[in-house]
Amino acid sequence: MRSPWSVAAVVLVAYAFWLLAFFGSGHEPRDMIYIGRQFVTQSHASQVIRLDPSYPNVSEIGYDGQFFYYLALDPANARFYMDVSTYRYTRILYPMVARMLALGRPDLVPWTLWIVNWLAIAGGALAVAAWLKRRGFSPWFALVYGLYPGLIVALQRDLSEALAYGLAAAAVYVFDYGPGRRELLAAGIFALAALTRETTAVIPLVYGLYPGLIVALQRDLSEALAYGLAAAAVYVFDYGPGRRELLAAGIFALAALTRETTAVIPLVYAAGLLVGGFRANWLRAVLFGAIAIGPLALYKLFLLAWLGAGHDIGIPLAHLPFQGLWHWRYWSVPGQTEEVRTVVFPGLIAGGVAVYALWRRRVFASQVWLLAFSVLLFIIFLQADAYIEIQAASRVTTGVLLAALLCVPFLAATALRRWWLWACSALWLALTPFWLIFPALPWYLHVAKLALRGG
Repeated sequence: MRSPWSVAAVVLVAYAFWLLAFFGSGHEPRDMIYIGRQFVTQSHASQVIRLDPSYPNVSEIGYDGQFFYYLALDPANARFYMDVSTYRYTRILYPMVARMLALGRPDLVPWTLWIVNWLAIAGGALAVAAWLKRRGFSPWFALVYGLYPGLIVALQRDLSEALAYGLAAAAVYVFDYGPGRRELLAAGIFALAALTRETTAVIPLVYGLYPGLIVALQRDLSEALAYGLAAAAVYVFDYGPGRRELLAAGIFALAALTRETTAVIPLVYAAGLLVGGFRANWLRAVLFGAIAIGPLALYKLFLLAWLGAGHDIGIPLAHLPFQGLWHWRYWSVPGQTEEVRTVVFPGLIAGGVAVYALWRRRVFASQVWLLAFSVLLFIIFLQADAYIEIQAASRVTTGVLLAALLCVPFLAATALRRWWLWACSALWLALTPFWLIFPALPWYLHVAKLALRGG
């Protein structure tokens, strides 16, 4: 029961029950795509992307999964059936994997889309469980990842988050415990994750900058900030008596109060402390970043040259904290109160613990930094489009959950110990029974009645 494989098996079986109920109730794989009439009929450029008159479950707009379906069917012409093609093409790996498994056959693509996600969720849970066990913690915490509603939505609607974060979790495990030149191998897996969903790039960015950043932050940060005040104290800083750094800081302050432009000199001194942390690791960091982020950057440049910047929305952030949430006035829209309860609240709790660990406990592990940055980007400054519904918000914030689980070994010594994780997990998984378990119960009850009658 302490085996990570047991955790992965539970996750795999849990989704298998839902899949059995879904298909047993008369659904077919195309029902998970949510095809929209508006997009599937807006062009005739492709021979395989077309409206099937015999398929009744076509809505007017559809959902994002239809764009991955079109990419898997016809990568060259799918751009004519999209809203923002450059943005959609950025997440290319998931539909290409589904296309490869389908051997290019259009009739098999709807099947391979959900099969990839089903296996990816279990694989991600396996990676998180194995990483936790190597750190000396129970692998069963990975169930929180495997049963997270954001991944449930990814499976049920043929979206890319399951594969993207599954690859990211595998890369984290390889980065810490992989064989041989594990950092380069991890960078390659991170690159695949970024080509599946670009928001996962924040993970290798933090991991790549960490070797140099930690050297700088382990110094006295208060002095590093104090050096950013004035130019008149350069001599004292280098040749002054006693605690010359503190004395120089005071003189820098006086100079800055006299003329604020003199603050540029101490800013350079402060930056020098940070840069010094990177000197010994610059080649390692650059190589890691080139492998992990380089393919996404080059591919994005290709897309911009091919499809144009006018067909890309990028990753816009809100201008003010929680602006994306307040934009929709969540209190008056059904379902958006759940966003606050199951996405925002647990994210802020986890982020608060990370900030406490950084500020008061001086726990400078890369995982803690990753959690803090993830909450900042994907909770506090998350754009309004992602807060439009609970299904979107839960998917986008999957990285916050993953970062929180990676922080468990480093935040166990904080004042809250593991209570913060239990509280966050209860909120994160509050919707899991309603999205994964309860919808399957009527079919199981129906099967049970038929079995009893047959007996």
